[in-house]
Amino acid sequence: MAYLKGFRLQKKYIAFLTVVPLLTVTALVNVTCPVCEGDGFVTSGWNMEQVRLDDIQSKEEAVLRHACDMFLMYEYTVWLSLSNDASEEAVGWIKMVLVDFTEGRPLATLYVVVEIPGQTTLDIAYNVWFSTALDEELITEVKAEVITGEIEDVTCNGTGRVSLNSLPLINSLESKLKETARVEKPFAPPLIWWDEE
Repeated sequence: MAYLKGFRLQKKYIAFLTVVPLLTVTALVNVTCPVCEGDGFVTSGWNMEQVRLDDIQSKEEAVLRHACDMFLMYEYTVWLSLSNDASEEAVGWIKMVLVDFTEGRPLATLYVVVEIPGQTTLDIAYNVWFSTALDEELITEVKAEVITGEIEDVTCNGTGRVSLNSLPLINSLESKLKETARVEKPFAPPLIWWDEE
């Protein structure tokens, strides 16, 4: 016990022994996700049950290397032929997937908004960008499907729960996260820098 007489509990040890267990506990406790309100999904639209994808064609426009060649960005023009068999207008989402057709492996996914009047067939062209770590060109294709249900919430990965320690950040960005999940945003590729010779 004599060796404990010279030991004093310093403030930095108290802070460490308080903060680390507190962060550990809050990382393990899950609460309801404020973006999807616990559903795990965000709204996708209405009347999309009667919409069908008749045809899809795509053309690879460009492949760009970014971030010191760490990933590739694929620009595609995608033509869709969609039909709405219902009498009401349908508003919803089309899921586009960049696929490595040699293995059938999905590489990247994005969603685009579509509005189709009732009893109409529509031909629509989209200019879309996918980013992926795939380092080979010309082995990709785009596949599409009509989303009739809900879109998974990326904030909680569809679970409807988030850790307690991430809740303050999610609450402060809640409106931005909802906007990102529900609204189509045109993609602007990063600036390209060429080395002058």
